Amino acid sequence: MGWHVDNDPCDEVEEKVLRKGITSSRQPIECVIRGKLHHLEATKYPLYKRNKIVGLMGYFVDLDARKEADDQNRKLGLIDEETGLLSGRGFFMTGLSYYDNYKQTGEDFLALSVHIPEYNGLVRSYGREVRRKLTAKITDILTGVFPGKGILAYLGGGRFTLFLKKGDKVGSAMKMTEAAREIQSIHSIDGCSMTLYVHYALASGSEAESIDGLLRLLSDRLEDKERKSYGTMVYEGDRIPIAREAFDDFAGPVKLIDMNTYEILYMNRAALLASGLPADFDYKGKKCYKTIFGNESPCSFCPYSLLKDNHIYVTAFHNPKNGKDYTTHHLIVPWKGRNCHLEIELECGKAGEK
Repeated sequence: MGWHVDNDPCDEVEEKVLRKGITSSRQPIECVIRGKLHHLEATKYPLYKRNKIVGLMGYFVDLDARKEADDQNRKLGLIDEETGLLSGRGFFMTGLSYYDNYKQTGEDFLALSVHIPEYNGLVRSYGREVRRKLTAKITDILTGVFPGKGILAYLGGGRFTLFLKKGDKVGSAMKMTEAAREIQSIHSIDGCSMTLYVHYALASGSEAESIDGLLRLLSDRLEDKERKSYGTMVYEGDRIPIAREAFDDFAGPVKLIDMNTYEILYMNRAALLASGLPADFDYKGKKCYKTIFGNESPCSFCPYSLLKDNHIYVTAFHNPKNGKDYTTHHLIVPWKGRNCHLEIELECGKAGEK
């Protein structure tokens, strides 16, 4: 029919569809439409009658028209530049359309809000490139779990939202639990270690009187989930949450160190005094090997290479500054999105100098 610039690739694909019954998805082609060259994607599949292939059907997507629409949406601020997803403004405008359709036809829909609280801390620690790759990975997981069944938006700061038509809450919650497990299985990007937790909330359009009310309901439910924190169903295994302040008056020295930067994140009063430091010493941002041991580089006896998740490593330590001997318990714990070394020392009898 003279539409295609090069007929051969199209002919080959259509022969395979008709003779072998394959489905061809998103084949890139060039096509002349009203005197102009357009770049298209063609999808074709066999048409059966009485178990025999009698023809083919398919559809085209005009990539040039899509690009023009995307460019216009970006100009209007409806598309997030980094992810290509809807922005917060785009999500709100889409929500208005969903809600208007619900009011007119009674066709209900679901709204889903997802938050990864550690996200902003990781960005500050590791920079833009890690942020970009982490965001892309989370986006891939969410679009993989909800393929073609919803409209996903990125609001920034580790917050994603999703509209789903004809979605049931139980099924969507199960899918979100699956997505949460995948996101929480991300422990490293470009060698930068991390621990992520996922909070989410669901609401139906019919539960609110307006799109503003629906978004407020989502926000309230998400805030409630985050207050309960470890009580949500997306957390795996048995965890015992302990507030950091519980160690403030603990009799033994307790330290929390960033395993990537050796930055001191916490020292209780006993740890400060055992290290020969004032009880009100400002340790934040300082290196453990320099502040505690007076070294210019990480200590030769640092146990990091021996530490494992869900395992307590025990060493004996003689502190020359106060002359006491300790049994030291080392373990990896997540804190604000980072893998950290928690060190708890218990005074014991003479263990010999180390």
